[in-house]
Amino acid sequence: MIRSFWSDTDCEIWLSIEALQALQIVTNWVPGVLSPRLEVFNWASPHTMRDILGPAMASLYPHFMSLFLAPTVIDLDINVDTQHLLYSTLIQSQSKALHSRLKVLAITDYEEEGRGPKDMLFIHNYLTSGVWTHLESLQLPGEVDSQYLTSSTLSHIASLPRLAKLELSSYIDQPSLEHPNSRQEPQFYGLPGEAFPSLRELKLRCTTIPGIAKALQHFPPTNKVANLECSADGPTSHEETQRVLGIVARHFNRNALKVLGLVIGRPMDISPATNLEPDDNDGLYITPLLAFNKLIKLNFDISTNLRSLTPELLR
Repeated sequence: MIRSFWSDTDCEIWLSIEALQALQIVTNWVPGVLSPRLEVFNWASPHTMRDILGPAMASLYPHFMSLFLAPTVIDLDINVDTQHLLYSTLIQSQSKALHSRLKVLAITDYEEEGRGPKDMLFIHNYLTSGVWTHLESLQLPGEVDSQYLTSSTLSHIASLPRLAKLELSSYIDQPSLEHPNSRQEPQFYGLPGEAFPSLRELKLRCTTIPGIAKALQHFPPTNKVANLECSADGPTSHEETQRVLGIVARHFNRNALKVLGLVIGRPMDISPATNLEPDDNDGLYITPLLAFNKLIKLNFDISTNLRSLTPELLR
């Protein structure tokens, strides 16, 4: 019995469009008729499939994914591809019946310039139109150079009752979805104390430290996140990194956080001559983290020194 389906597998033999059409007719278009107990479904975009099937068939195959998309699916992986309207429409309509049962959702993407605003709107509409009663894990696009997630989308995610694991990339604090290229600086308001009621693991990746800082400020201090991992690819300053530590101290629960990872700035060039000793006079204060009495693991990969923890600082 088929339990997992990956549509982007490079097989030697594929059914023709005519054969798929015939299967739909003889099965009376019943969803998931070819895999009635399917649990994991990966729905690749036409862009992803064109190297496997060719452009013509890749644009038509989304019609027939309902043959495999059974109502038993609890783990769904979809590609964003707003350049193909049919594909985007079918994702919205055919997966809607799964929303209340899904436990794992991953929305992935491929890299191509100039696609951010449309994809951002698609993701917002897809997430806000569903009732994700049982969703436990959510992963949003991993191409860090594009723009996908806005404050209004994150506010909706915060209301999901069972969401325990959240992985975000390319967060931006947009003034509005209608004007995604606006340079206006939005007024920030944190989420209420009941936001993210079940969240335990958060992974956040941005191109800049300000992006990390803005995203972290959405989390109320009453959250129960135990594992927090943040990374930013771009260069940073000592002041920006220090600000992130201060935000972590203010917005995360000192009685819940157990693991903190910060990968910030460009990778350090570690050589025998590199001074890795704490600096008594200059460097990053980690004293804001001393209040986290449950913290058992601290992983820093940052392009700045750490300031020594003297007895005076520990008081």
